[in-house]
Amino acid sequence: MPHTSIFGDARSALKQFDHLSQAIIDTSSLIYLQEIDLLAVTGWWIKLWTVPGVVREFGAAAAECPIHVIDINNSADWTDSTDDMLCRAAAYRQMPIISEDRQILMRAKKANLPYFNTLMVLNFLLYKNAINLLEYQAILDRLKATARYSAKIYEFGAQVFAEIRRGKGSAPDK
Repeated sequence: MPHTSIFGDARSALKQFDHLSQAIIDTSSLIYLQEIDLLAVTGWWIKLWTVPGVVREFGAAAAECPIHVIDINNSADWTDSTDDMLCRAAAYRQMPIISEDRQILMRAKKANLPYFNTLMVLNFLLYKNAINLLEYQAILDRLKATARYSAKIYEFGAQVFAEIRRGKGSAPDK
């Protein structure tokens, strides 16, 4: 039986990768992706959406990012926090969320939305052959120097990496 975690199991992660073409992203993940020089590549493979509050939080760097802003001008709840708007937009559009914020990720889980952190985005890019193994390792080292993930998150990331290496993610289950 495959090992499972709060994220599911590694094979399920690869199945989610097969359907990941766009996602709503928060400020923390934009910062991490920028810090590890992966934001442009990620934006090439995943259409990144966000809410205006994230653009304000991310600052001037947002102008150079491959992100699309969701128009929330018609929202009656425009006074909500950026996190609330992000989660509501993801639920309304039924889009995955990319975040480092545990509260946001748990809200995504409760809404039955796929969710990813930067480590999973790194695995996604390897899975899609957007980066090679040498690039993966160098970027993972930069991520480890930047991110504050628990040992369990790194362990799950390693399981997904191993599953990618085994090549089981491309074959359908029987």
